[in-house]
Amino acid sequence: MALPDVEIVITDQTRPLSQRGFGLPLIFGTSKAHPYTEYTSLSAVAEDFDTTDAEYLAAQAMFRQSPSPSKVAIHSVQREMPTDGDLASALNDLVQRHNDWYWLVYAPRAHEDGDLEALADWVAAAGKFAVVTNEAEASAADIVAQATAMNTSRVVYFAHTDPSQYPDAALVGRMAPLQPGSATFKFKTLDGVTEASFSTTEISQLHEAGVITYVAKFGVLQTSEGFVTDKTFADITLAKDWLKARMEERISRVLFVNEKVPYDNIGIAQIVDPIRSTLQQATALGIIARADDGTGLFTVQAPRREDIDPNDRANRILPDVYWDAILAGAVHRVRVTGVVRV
Repeated sequence: MALPDVEIVITDQTRPLSQRGFGLPLIFGTSKAHPYTEYTSLSAVAEDFDTTDAEYLAAQAMFRQSPSPSKVAIHSVQREMPTDGDLASALNDLVQRHNDWYWLVYAPRAHEDGDLEALADWVAAAGKFAVVTNEAEASAADIVAQATAMNTSRVVYFAHTDPSQYPDAALVGRMAPLQPGSATFKFKTLDGVTEASFSTTEISQLHEAGVITYVAKFGVLQTSEGFVTDKTFADITLAKDWLKARMEERISRVLFVNEKVPYDNIGIAQIVDPIRSTLQQATALGIIARADDGTGLFTVQAPRREDIDPNDRANRILPDVYWDAILAGAVHRVRVTGVVRV
């Protein structure tokens, strides 16, 4: 793996916070050993998997959404003797060869103890994003306990009383085609998923633990919330990941398409331009908040050459390039007060 020339660091200032690969989900299965393969249709999946296989059913749930992903990747391992760390090890091996995907769905509906927690730890370390669901026999209390152990900004725990409908895969299929960070995970209607039969009390307990479910409001089926297990919001994680990836790609492009970027104020401006253009694009996409005049609420700062430490200049390091942005967030609840007069 090549050493990076561009380092993008995003510091969170909010709590109750290649487009390459962001639209590609990976279905990770255990029905049989099957190498990483990308599919553009469900009929293509049916050539490699039985229609009763968990991998096929997860792909079916993704492809039936509107919008739906243009491609779905499947990687399956034979798991005859489950051991601690075997899922993480398999994924570590996979990303050495195929890392151009972002979303993770775990296909099996029956889990070994610790499976979901291990996957949560893995995506947190790998910078991926997972949507998981419970086993069929799990109670609301079981789900709360499990989600509490998966405290991360990179996992949506989507609880359902009938996980055989693949609500986790359906939600990924619905969200993966969208611009990362431009849409909330709340209020989403999923084809092929019925209302979960949790009680109102159980739904409140799930929400308190950072778990979402599927409900009907005013006759419309929809996801009940939009947060991840650490109770920040899923679109915030996606937005930060997208900003980091786009800036890294675009600054790197400046460095390798030019014979050299001179270490003067004109060269420094060449580095700043892709940062600014990325933030402008993020504003247009609804990721960054806008002022009343429509301009993005962000700033970009870079030092002038004459103000940079001579040692940094001698080592060809451009330090202290800084940007600050206010994310747009989303409206999830509305409080209205009215007065009626006679």
